[in-house]
Amino acid sequence: MRPNRIKVRILLPLTLVLAALFGAFVAGAYQHGQRKIDDAVERDLTAVQDLLNTELEEETGLMSAVLDVLARDGEFRGPRRMAAST
Repeated sequence: MRPNRIKVRILLPLTLVLAALFGAFVAGAYQHGQRKIDDAVERDLTAVQDLLNTELEEETGLMSAVLDVLARDGEFRGPRRMAAST
């Protein structure tokens, strides 16, 4: 009976330690994966914001140019005044 007691005294703590190490590894891998996902989402969000700002600047420039042309156009001034007065 003596060899079985030694096996139990050694194997049980060893199994618990290995299980704890495995659990720590799984938790670390999960946190690392979540951090990578968070970084990717933040990077994509920044890219979308930059793209939106660029598009808004381009559209604003285009609208400003169209308004300048319309303001200088003599044929457009007359109908615009008539529409405003009615």
